[in-house]
Amino acid sequence: MAHECPPVESFAADVERFGFAVVCVYGDDDGPEFAFSMGLYHTFKHPEIIVFGLSFDLARWVIRELAQRIDDGEKCEVDRLYDGLLEGYQCTFRNVPKDSYPDYFGYMRTQGLSREQL
Repeated sequence: MAHECPPVESFAADVERFGFAVVCVYGDDDGPEFAFSMGLYHTFKHPEIIVFGLSFDLARWVIRELAQRIDDGEKCEVDRLYDGLLEGYQCTFRNVPKDSYPDYFGYMRTQGLSREQL
């Protein structure tokens, strides 16, 4: 199904207003559905977060919850197991290999989003 991506200005406005934005990417034959943050590094000097395997509503909630925790001073540590984010599940954070950035964060690249726009 074809769809249009919102203009980069709408994400930049969310980063300006809220400190971050959430981008949802539909899955297709080449990859899964996922959501990622945009602006956490700009606002909090914290790595961006990408979520796989959850509905868009739940993935957005997770990213927003983590953004609030980050704003409160918490850092998401790689390879540490976390309780209390998703009831009944432990969560962990992994580094995204840099050679995967174009595949997963291509929206920022293809839309020409720069740090100056955030």
